[in-house]
This record gives sequence, C-alpha cells and structure tokens, in this order.
Amino acid sequence: MDPNKISWKEEQGTRYLVFPPLGEAGLSTHAFTSRPLDLGFGREKREEVLKNRRKVCRVLGMNFLLLTAGEQVHGTKIVKVGEAERGRGALSPEGVIRHVDGFISNVPEVPLTILTADCVPIFILDPVRKAIGLVHAGWRGTLCRMTERVVLMMEEEYGSRPEDLIVALGPSIGPCCYQVGEEVASAFQKQFPEWPSFISFELASEKWTLDLWKANRVQLRKVKVRDDNIVDSRMCTSCHNDIFFSLRRDGSPTGRMMSLMML
Repeated sequence: MDPNKISWKEEQGTRYLVFPPLGEAGLSTHAFTSRPLDLGFGREKREEVLKNRRKVCRVLGMNFLLLTAGEQVHGTKIVKVGEAERGRGALSPEGVIRHVDGFISNVPEVPLTILTADCVPIFILDPVRKAIGLVHAGWRGTLCRMTERVVLMMEEEYGSRPEDLIVALGPSIGPCCYQVGEEVASAFQKQFPEWPSFISFELASEKWTLDLWKANRVQLRKVKVRDDNIVDSRMCTSCHNDIFFSLRRDGSPTGRMMSLMML
C-alpha cells in the first residue's frame, strides 16, 4: 500500500480518512468516518446520530439535509441519484431509498452515503465525465459483482470509460479476520474462475478465508479499470478496535462508519 494514497484528517474533533487521488481533480468531496462517531440509526438514539451527521457534514462542507442513503440489503439494485432523490434517508431510516446497495450520480451537491461496519465501501470517480459512484459490497454484494455492475452502469448512463475511472476501496474486514463457511467459498468458486487469488483454506483452523479487497479488484480488472487507478486502504476494521466499528468483532448491535461522496 502506498501511504501517500490514503490520508487521515482531523478537524473540529472529527477524524476521517480520505483518498488523495480522488481529490486531485478537484471535482469531488469524500470521506470515510471513524470511531467514536456512530453514523447509523441501529444503536444510538436518533438525536445522537443526527448530531453526529451534522458534525461530519459541517467539517466536509456538505448540506446535512441532502445526505442520500439506501436501505442496503446486500442486493444488486443501483440507483441513479438526481435532485429528486437527494436527501432521502438524511433524517431517518424510514426515509431511505429502498433495497439499494449502489449509487451513481453526475449532479453536483448530491452527497451519496453508505454505512458499513465490515463490508467494503467503494468510491468511484470519473474525472472526465464528472460522475461518481458509491458501492456497498459485503460478501453477497461482491459475489453478485456489484462493483462491476456500477462501473457498467456509469458507462451506460454517463459514457464513462473504465480507463478514466479512479477507484478507492475503503476499510473493511480483511482476510486476516474474515473466515467464511464452505457454502460461501463454494459460491465464489462457482462464479469466479479467479477465486484462488482471493480465497484460501487454512489447514490449522480448517476454515476458509475471503479477501474482499482482492475479489473486488478482480471485478475492476474485468471491466478494464487500470490497476494504477485503484487505491486500496487495506485496513481491517476488525483489527483496528480503536478506530473502526466491526460487526464480526463486536457482534450486534454495533456502530456504523459512513462513506460520503459528492461532486
């Protein structure tokens, strides 16, 4: 990992991660939040979550009321977000866009968001066509090729060329901590000829391990995104108890980090 490709910032007591390559074009604002701020509605009182969201938006220069969120059901639905959709889910979980795990947009001032504890948040920027994508990819979303689907949708909707895209894979559970069952390993083996590059079997524990970062890189390569345009934090949420929430480590309920991206 190139340390120059990720950067921690702290402003007004809010610590967050950014990927400098996404900001070099001067087109987008983005962030991946950290503990102790819980940005999801699953654990904290609603008033506390809204307070945390306002705090993050103030630091990033985003309009808190325009935060746009999906239900996140580990499915394959992707929504093209415009002015009509922005603000859905900003104030309550009831207001989110239903059954959505991926967003694309080419409209300025539309802050896209996803919530994660161990799943991979994937940021996509097209600096040529001026468009963005944001993907929620746990093992189910990765198996369903959500990252690949979002890139193809950006091609279709905006004329994006994969070789122009800049992609960042945010912190998630790493292969060091992500053991999966035989049924999950088998599902990937059936869908991905490249599976030996991201699934391994540990003889000592007799468990399979899954590398979600590499599995999503496989998809990006397939749709011709350049390797040198992919930034990978390779930071495991389960390992870093001091800065990240982790469902696998902490159990339920636990907090959520938020990935935000806006033109």
